[in-house]
Amino acid sequence: MLQTEASECGLACLAMIANFYGFNVDLTTIRAKYPISSRGINLSQMMEIATKLHLTSRAVKIDLEQLDELNVPCILHWEMKHFVVLKKVSKNKVLIHDPAVGERAISQNEVNLYFTGVALILNPNPEFKKNKERNDLKISHFWSKIVGLKRSLSIILLLSILIQVFALIS
Repeated sequence: MLQTEASECGLACLAMIANFYGFNVDLTTIRAKYPISSRGINLSQMMEIATKLHLTSRAVKIDLEQLDELNVPCILHWEMKHFVVLKKVSKNKVLIHDPAVGERAISQNEVNLYFTGVALILNPNPEFKKNKERNDLKISHFWSKIVGLKRSLSIILLLSILIQVFALIS
């Protein structure tokens, strides 16, 4: 899941964690349900939204050496202004999902440069339910909204098809 605006990295990370546990939600839905300012979101706000998604959250301060002790996936505070999802820690590499660029395998040295030492651990609480909460767009949704234009659009569609048929014949 990639963020579409610079300010929504935190929301994208929360959506990724919720999806991991089976609550299928897209960024559009979570953005509409939990609007944030253009300056982004802080850790406290992320914890509030996590509670509303029925995820227990716990912010921890850790050293780089303790990274492999975290339950994954979890959210890492990155470069003092960004959030990423920690997916896996191995001896030489760390797999993160950066909502700005996608999944990346990076070295421990690179993690040391960007990781602020703050992690947000998220787990489903007893009220958590696997669910689907997506606003999938369908043509039928738009078709029902164009009252008065259906006949005109149908004629345009029919004429377009006829023009294509004539173009193929000639």
